[in-house]
Amino acid sequence: ISACKLANGTGVYDLIAAQSLISNDPGITFRWWEDAAYTIPITNLNTYNAGAGTIYAEVSSPDGCSSEAIVILSLLDAPQVNIKGPEVICEGDKLELFADIIGGQSPYTVNWNYNNGNSNFSGNPLSILTSVGISTYIITVTDANGCSTITDYKVKTEFCCPTASNKDYFQIGANSADRIISNGDYKTWPDKVFVAAGATILVEGKGTVLDITNADVVFGECARILVRNGGRIISNNAVLRPCDESLTWQGIEFISNTKDAPSGTFTESTFINATTGINVFRSVKALKGTPIEVEITNNLFLNNRTAFNNSNDYFDGAISGNTFKVEDNAAYLLYCQEQRPEEKPSLNFTGIQFTYGKFPTYSVRDYNVISQNDFVKGLNLIKEESKLISFNGISLFGAVGMNISSNRFTNNDQSIIMDRVISVSVENNKMEVTRRSNADLGTYQITFDGVGNYPYSALIQNNELINTEELLIETNANDGNGNFIGTGAIYVS
Repeated sequence: ISACKLANGTGVYDLIAAQSLISNDPGITFRWWEDAAYTIPITNLNTYNAGAGTIYAEVSSPDGCSSEAIVILSLLDAPQVNIKGPEVICEGDKLELFADIIGGQSPYTVNWNYNNGNSNFSGNPLSILTSVGISTYIITVTDANGCSTITDYKVKTEFCCPTASNKDYFQIGANSADRIISNGDYKTWPDKVFVAAGATILVEGKGTVLDITNADVVFGECARILVRNGGRIISNNAVLRPCDESLTWQGIEFISNTKDAPSGTFTESTFINATTGINVFRSVKALKGTPIEVEITNNLFLNNRTAFNNSNDYFDGAISGNTFKVEDNAAYLLYCQEQRPEEKPSLNFTGIQFTYGKFPTYSVRDYNVISQNDFVKGLNLIKEESKLISFNGISLFGAVGMNISSNRFTNNDQSIIMDRVISVSVENNKMEVTRRSNADLGTYQITFDGVGNYPYSALIQNNELINTEELLIETNANDGNGNFIGTGAIYVS
């Protein structure tokens, strides 16, 4: 008799079925032994596990006569299976997996199990459409002898930007020579450009200019534009966006580590889903350096984790007429520093942020103007506590001589945050809170904090606060002590 060979070199034999091959006479009884001397009995007749070899059956009739049957055990090789197919595919592409089978005895039956055990298919190859994620495909191959082999195969399905293969878009790869603009060149991009995932467009050197006016620039994951050391970027009526509304990109960065500071002009352009839309900072402390000049006028910043960030004492530019807006779907985005699987999406967003050193530098006066901008937190209808995003309009740490005027803040968790600032004026702004799903204890629309011996100061006048707040989650209505949690006007400490 035969059995299918297992991985350990044994097989499982059915001795009950073997008895009928020896005799079907009525009244016949069998006793099975592993040795010819009949000293080692076999009791598990349905599932006798053994290697190839010989066993013995003592066969007895009703009249007391007995005889011996010598049974030869042999092992059948199970089929060997090698699955051929891609390990990574793009969402929307057809997945085809083929089972390459050798050994065993043809013909074979092939069964696939996938979709967490909820889907089955018989045949070879398997051809299906997949959804984003990592899926395990389990295949069972059975040959003509009834011997089976089971194995599995994992396939990762990911979103692939269709723009990356769109010939209408000028393609800039991660290692393309087109990603470096330097030596005083003036580069004008065409109206459609794709920047590959992880790529950095470098604009560097005095007199070097990148002009993206009227361009639709699509960025792969975490791609960015870096302007440094005298480089300049011009953006008028451009759209800067990821390939899909569920994805993000890094943003545009200005870095100054020489006296030739970079600069830029952004007018009527749109920034969508950037980690930091415009990021200005210096990498070394050069007190006599030239200010980084960036003009930001009449742009839309949508679902940027931070729309504008300045970490440079020498920034010079106006920020006016822009709209900074965060909508509900921002709570589901993973920004570039959050790409690791253990990270969770950001829930804290900021329109404009100025962050300097531990204390302000008196020798530097910014006197920047932030005026006539709209800061909007979309009506947050998400009722999952883990998805309650916060949006702060303007956050200043260590700023000096800044004017914030004639801006409108709608449903901001905090409109203007001032920490250790000097000579900042806040006037003629309008703050309106009509609906929030999260109402934080101790939240005020304007806050002023200062520590140490510096003469921190701010002028706050002629601002308007309208508060008709409606809480969407009733359990957030008090702090557990019966005190209502809402929003205040001005907090000073």
